[in-house]
Amino acid sequence: MPHAPELRKHFGWKWRTVTRPAALKRAGGQFQLDWNGREKYIGGAHCEICGWVERAPGRRRSKLDVAHLDHQPGHDDPDNLAVMCHKGCHGTYDRKEWKRRTAETRAARNDAARPILEFLQRGQAAQTAVDAILAGIPTEEP
Repeated sequence: MPHAPELRKHFGWKWRTVTRPAALKRAGGQFQLDWNGREKYIGGAHCEICGWVERAPGRRRSKLDVAHLDHQPGHDDPDNLAVMCHKGCHGTYDRKEWKRRTAETRAARNDAARPILEFLQRGQAAQTAVDAILAGIPTEEP
């Protein structure tokens, strides 16, 4: 699942070159140096929940994710990170949080598409204007 634009700042250079490799190494991952001297993950890490071991991912994307246990993307403490298989364990672990965030996002989008809600959320001024309209009293003096 791609990261929301506001969360992408947490998954930059440091995440790709320091944080994620450290978690994969802790889970038994093997690395080798590539042509420019950077470490490249070549497999061997295991899911810390179910124990599934990833063989060499080759050119395809790794099926192991590094998950934040507290669901806070910026909290990269090693104790807060766990290596989990993408579909099974990570999906199950994050399902409730994903559903909550999805519901919030959809509600915000739906509310933005309804201008009457913005009018009603203005508070007392909106209520006063509505009361004046219903009473037939002009709201502005000539």
